[in-house]
Amino acid sequence: NMLYLTLSALGQIKYSKIDGKERIKLIKNIMYHTKVKEILQDLKLPTVSWKTKVIIFLIKFKMVRLYSLLVLNRTKKI
Repeated sequence: NMLYLTLSALGQIKYSKIDGKERIKLIKNIMYHTKVKEILQDLKLPTVSWKTKVIIFLIKFKMVRLYSLLVLNRTKKI
């Protein structure tokens, strides 16, 4: 459940109207939270899409800026 809540919280940041620096700060707070660290220590990757696995990897290794670039700044190309 905690992994789901973590992914959900990070996903909601995308839709917030705060600036980039505040988004980075929120992402960092979530990724460095002690409960998030605990669940990711012994986590076996669930059967999910490869995109979700990449996001879990970014969270586990605290790649805040890369997460921000890949997930939050993603734009659809037409």
